[in-house]
Amino acid sequence: MQLVVSQPAISKAIAEMKHALGALPFDHSAHSVGLAECGPQLVERGRIIFDEIKQGATKIEELCDPP
Repeated sequence: MQLVVSQPAISKAIAEMKHALGALPFDHSAHSVGLAECGPQLVERGRIIFDEIKQGATKIEELCDPP
């Protein structure tokens, strides 16, 4: 899979993530990326956050447009 994002933009995002988390959740090289030891925790928390946002959006939609 290829992303249409420049290498400097990716490097900046990686640096910002490392600064925010205090660690990198993935290992990367010039040709590949994989999860580091703490990576699965970030993925799991991201899923939880995304599910909460979806549930909130559904609830708001129900409140704004009741059946």
